[in-house]
Amino acid sequence: MARFYPGVDKGLERDLSAQKRGLEGQIRLGVLSATSIMASILSLALAERMPLLEQCICTAQTSSLTKALLTHEMDMALVYLEDISEEDFDTHLLYRERIVVFQASGDPLPRQVSWDHVAELPLCILDCALPKAARSRLGHRAAKSIRTNNVDVLAAHIASGRYATVLPQSLATYFARISDIRAVEVAGEGADAAVGLAMPRNGVKSTPTAALFEIVRAPETMASIEAALDLYRQFQPEGG
Repeated sequence: MARFYPGVDKGLERDLSAQKRGLEGQIRLGVLSATSIMASILSLALAERMPLLEQCICTAQTSSLTKALLTHEMDMALVYLEDISEEDFDTHLLYRERIVVFQASGDPLPRQVSWDHVAELPLCILDCALPKAARSRLGHRAAKSIRTNNVDVLAAHIASGRYATVLPQSLATYFARISDIRAVEVAGEGADAAVGLAMPRNGVKSTPTAALFEIVRAPETMASIEAALDLYRQFQPEGG
């Protein structure tokens, strides 16, 4: 005859309830426009690990993201690490990427150009997608520039063939369907950037944030990130 052990059953129920609460937690992740592709990779991996987790992913500029972190309105942010204060945040480097000129052109193009060359191009610029060093190098020298905060507007201008843009390499997916799209690396200071996760220094890690830190170290996550980073190579000019 089976015996009934109330204490054991209640203990098991408490364990299952605690596990369920962890799975049903919430994470508020802030991202830059430049990190939106990688944010989706992390979000999908986190949803697979914690399917009942409530995720809130908001896009904003660096100053707004850091303020939200410090006021505990966000749990974590995916940012350019050079653009935030090391004194205020704990960080984890996720990847480094190059700054690239994207333009639709059937003409021969070099594989690399200088910032001076970029500044002479007719540009459509997504300001919020560039790290501070790149914005500084570009400055206000860009001739005939159009500035926008909308990716669809940006892509339409690039597709016209009349404008180029300068963006991190991971955003190549936005232009993959544009005919004759080319990706030319920018050379010189400010032409690459470190991207990583940031949270307030010595902050308490919740179950979801701890899970996210585990996910970004997983080989399958890094493989997805590397694939996104390598996409632009398909559009690099041949030779030179």
